[in-house]
Amino acid sequence: MKIQWSKLVKRLILAVLILGCIGVYFGNKFIRNYGFDGLYDFYVNYSHNKALAENITPEDVGIHLSDADYDFLKKKRAESIERGIQVNEGDNYVDCDVFYKGDSIKGQLRLKGHMTDHLEGDKWSFRVKTDKPVMEMYRFSLQDPGTRNYSYEWIYHQLLKNEDVIHLNYDFLRLTLNEKVLGIYAVEEHFGQHVLEHNNRPPGAILRWNPGLYW
Repeated sequence: MKIQWSKLVKRLILAVLILGCIGVYFGNKFIRNYGFDGLYDFYVNYSHNKALAENITPEDVGIHLSDADYDFLKKKRAESIERGIQVNEGDNYVDCDVFYKGDSIKGQLRLKGHMTDHLEGDKWSFRVKTDKPVMEMYRFSLQDPGTRNYSYEWIYHQLLKNEDVIHLNYDFLRLTLNEKVLGIYAVEEHFGQHVLEHNNRPPGAILRWNPGLYW
């Protein structure tokens, strides 16, 4: 039986074109769920943002814990993952040293976040209190940017600031924990009178719902 190579090649090309069109159609449909106009719009945005990111040098912050305190956090993390939720009851803070711009700053740290996405992999979320300011903050949270929807949370606080609405300091940094580089973290200011101060508001009460019963 003689193989007609020209017909076979044409059919293969046609099949590839059809599969490509189907792939582009469903790819465009999928990517529009994330706010893009289509695959081309996604590619242009990705290329542009990648070029911008390569020219950015984030702040470096290091944290050091004793082996005993690190093991304590590991135990708390394991308990929360097994339970499927994290509930911070009692005093779960441990002592730590925070290294920022050549300074060693005394502080305390605990795990934060209720859902286990704050505890996945090596990038755990932390609540930190320090004796001296770090990036102009004494109390702040450190978390994987994905737990705060990446850049969207930063944009949200910038919009609040632009409209002179009370907002939190929110930025990104590169975190090292016990000499292990964990990569980019989102740093979010925690509530307190300092929030009112840098928002040019007079001292006053800050109210919040107590989430203990819910969780």
